[in-house]
Amino acid sequence: MIFIELNTFLMMNSFGVPHDSLFNALRLAVMGFLSIPAVAEFYHYVEQTSEAKSDNARIGPATWLVLTVAVLEVSGATSSSLGDTRNITAVCWN
Repeated sequence: MIFIELNTFLMMNSFGVPHDSLFNALRLAVMGFLSIPAVAEFYHYVEQTSEAKSDNARIGPATWLVLTVAVLEVSGATSSSLGDTRNITAVCWN
């Protein structure tokens, strides 16, 4: 969840999203609710692989979803901060 907070900081600085924007509040709420099953799935994966030495242990879809969203947010913020703005449309955050 700390990684998601870091993404919020990167998005505010790279994309110019204001701190008190509704976008930030909704994004954090959605990611918070998505992280609840993701943490449970990851915990189950870690426990299953460490205790039973099972070959069919898998990470759940909610974990993959949260990880994918976080990686895409970091790549977009990094791309924007490096000056590669050809794929970013002008958005008014007011």
